[in-house]
Amino acid sequence: MGRIERLDEAGAWQHFGNRALAHRAMFETAEDVKGFERELTRASDAGRIQLPCLATLTTHFHGVARFPRGGMSAVLRDIESAYVRDFNLRRDRDGPLVLGPFFSVRLFTDEDVLRSVRYVDFNAVLAGMAAHPFAYENGSAFHYAHGSCPPWMRREWIERTVCELAGTSIFSAADYERQILGPMSEDERRTILETYERLARGGGRALGPAEGVRGSVRDWIRERCSIADGTAPGVFVAASTTVVEAVERWRQRGPNPWIIGRGTSARDGWATMLVALLRFASAQRLDQIAIRTGTKPDSVRRTLFAHRYLFAWSREYAGMFELVLSDVLARVRRL
Repeated sequence: MGRIERLDEAGAWQHFGNRALAHRAMFETAEDVKGFERELTRASDAGRIQLPCLATLTTHFHGVARFPRGGMSAVLRDIESAYVRDFNLRRDRDGPLVLGPFFSVRLFTDEDVLRSVRYVDFNAVLAGMAAHPFAYENGSAFHYAHGSCPPWMRREWIERTVCELAGTSIFSAADYERQILGPMSEDERRTILETYERLARGGGRALGPAEGVRGSVRDWIRERCSIADGTAPGVFVAASTTVVEAVERWRQRGPNPWIIGRGTSARDGWATMLVALLRFASAQRLDQIAIRTGTKPDSVRRTLFAHRYLFAWSREYAGMFELVLSDVLARVRRL
């Protein structure tokens, strides 16, 4: 079969994306996400891509970008190839990682661009990884909400367009939410999900949720990786907000306060679990966890030691930890 003819003339807006083969994880760790962003930054600094919108999820990525010189296929091929080489090198792995050539949709009007930006922003929400696009740390909406601008990102077109729509001269996250996000109706949710599946390449599996749970989420991802290339997955990347929300849900259902142990060895079970999940399910550094929990890195380290002890010796704690971890990973698995 011949290659797909791309409408990628210079300056054209494109909605593009790709996913890992056999539904395995494409971004297993926080370092994987950073590595992909480094390749995007190189292409952006070279003037090959202008990227105002991006979402990296566990099994795939989506973006909306303009390619000033055209040549979208070469740009994305170089980005993906460099990322896969680095991914394989860190794991002593060889062979392909992505399912095949990326998909792309040419966007002809400003309305098309904004509709695609909204779609990408809500990708993590529909996958159950965040309650709102502003809460998903590996998506561009997070940066529009918090005023940050990573080196791969070009905010100018979005900011200018949002200001024009809002009739203001100063960009604000509130205007971004009103003009691009807004409340999502059930009809629109279904429409976006249908679009999500339609964007999958003909004859292949859709980019949407996988089949129903068979056993633990972790076992499922191991199975997918084994089918794909025989390698074991690394640390899964669940947004820290997903972890915090899961712990809070179970805290409200379970004992609160929940003290494990006695005397000087007594620990707050929920606080200990939160630190452990931020470390092992969200791949957060000790300093990041310390900021999130209002403690210090040394305190985080001691809490992780306590978690290992409790997980080994407290059936109550280990059982609850597995329930909450399954809740977190289920949201990753929906990808």
